[in-house]
Amino acid sequence: MQFRVLYYFLAIVFAVPLAFGLLIKGVDIYQEITWEPPPWPPSTERIQHPDHLRWGEAAVNRFNTFSTDQQTAMRLAITNNVSKLDEWVKSIESQHFDLLCIGETHDDYIRRFAAENIFNVLRYDVLLLEATPEKLADILRRIDAGESRVELLGADITYVIRAIRQANPEVEILGIEETDAQRERRQELLEGGRETSVENNLRKIYQPGKRYLALFGAFHCANTWNWLYNRLRQNPNELAGANTRSIRIIREHIEGPIEAFTYFLGEIGVIPKEHFVIMDNASLPPEIKEWFPFLQANELGISESMVIFRPKTKRL
Repeated sequence: MQFRVLYYFLAIVFAVPLAFGLLIKGVDIYQEITWEPPPWPPSTERIQHPDHLRWGEAAVNRFNTFSTDQQTAMRLAITNNVSKLDEWVKSIESQHFDLLCIGETHDDYIRRFAAENIFNVLRYDVLLLEATPEKLADILRRIDAGESRVELLGADITYVIRAIRQANPEVEILGIEETDAQRERRQELLEGGRETSVENNLRKIYQPGKRYLALFGAFHCANTWNWLYNRLRQNPNELAGANTRSIRIIREHIEGPIEAFTYFLGEIGVIPKEHFVIMDNASLPPEIKEWFPFLQANELGISESMVIFRPKTKRL
């Protein structure tokens, strides 16, 4: 009797994890079979976050209280800091930055937009991704095998990889995410964090004279305390003398604060109808920081430039 109980107990112990693993695998297979790409282009409705519209409208109202001279000065300050996307990409390519840290939201639309408008132009030597070497090897294998969709952090990365290779067939693609071994080691020593591992991985592979693109989550490329880009700037070492730039790529309608901001810029007539770039976030008029505090805290204030993917929109 005791042996029978032990037998059933061991059967359950081994069978449950196996069944759970098979269930997870089944869900993955089902998702791959039933997955459909999101519609392209994304929605063109001008207002997709109505709860945030009041911020844009309030900014327009405050702008309208300014004198004519004040309005002219503010418009000029903004327009002098705005570039059409294609012109800006050409200028970035010609400036020969050693490292561009491109902060993204892990979003299918943003990656496809960036692939078709930025990564297919910039001829950089190395692309750094938020993946471990093992994970990246699997991604590249699947892309080379012709798979139409391969995800990195929940969004399709195939467009980006193929665009980078189109611009420079000799490009080297490297994963510098923290590995399991690194995480276990720092936890054992109670030293550093994930950002420390990523920073160390980048420093180990960095070679002066090569040009690097790092495509990471937005805050990794933030020029604020303890994030990757800021850490590289505060302690250059291997990157001493390197020409670097922190760039945020964002979609106009992905969140309410950015939509309200572009609504305001559109209402006062200072941006093109297509994609545009804020070339130097810090040089925007101080009123922007006051009128759009959420955008300032989470977007404008963390990067040096901002690329805004702006599908053609319907007017109200």
